[in-house]
Amino acid sequence: MNRFSKSAVALAILFFTFSFNSYAGFTYRGFSGGMMVHTGYLKSGVFGDSGTGTLSRISGMPFGLGGTMKFHFGNATEQFRVGMEGYRSSITYSSMGSYSSTGWGGLTLDYIHQGRRVHPYIGINLGGGGVRNHTFLEGSPSDFKPEETFIYRKYPFMAVTPYIGIEISITQKLRFIVKADYLINVSNPQPDFTSGPRIYLGIIFCRLK
Repeated sequence: MNRFSKSAVALAILFFTFSFNSYAGFTYRGFSGGMMVHTGYLKSGVFGDSGTGTLSRISGMPFGLGGTMKFHFGNATEQFRVGMEGYRSSITYSSMGSYSSTGWGGLTLDYIHQGRRVHPYIGINLGGGGVRNHTFLEGSPSDFKPEETFIYRKYPFMAVTPYIGIEISITQKLRFIVKADYLINVSNPQPDFTSGPRIYLGIIFCRLK
């Protein structure tokens, strides 16, 4: 991990240790969950075979979707949430149709301040996922001809994903969500792993006391 990644993980662990100690004894307040789409800007390192000059780099805007389910504990205003979430994100990075797909998810922990209509929160996801990278070095994606020069990679990784966001009440049980996160590969660094901020938009359904 780079210096930014290590600092983000350390701060998140300290914050949630404090949050859990502060709010773990409070009562169950209900649950929330929903779906989100996302984009952002991602970039990888340089990868390929330098001997043959077949080097590539992924960069650009991904598209993906996923969902979350969380259980709330605390009082009416300050709440600690625990649950699960998972996402899949894909990015095309060449005119020949090369693309990379990343799926990840796991345990999510966060703190939310329940305001009158706007509800800011900060959290972290602990889990893992996998990458599938398809690199076309020649050919065209618009025909039915077999491609001879093609690279396919598949590998798993463990992940830590800090995030921050807001939920905006539409009705008592329906909220609009905006979230930003940063997926960090903590176990299996690879040159074609894409890093960068993702921005999420979605709808959350709530049933809270």
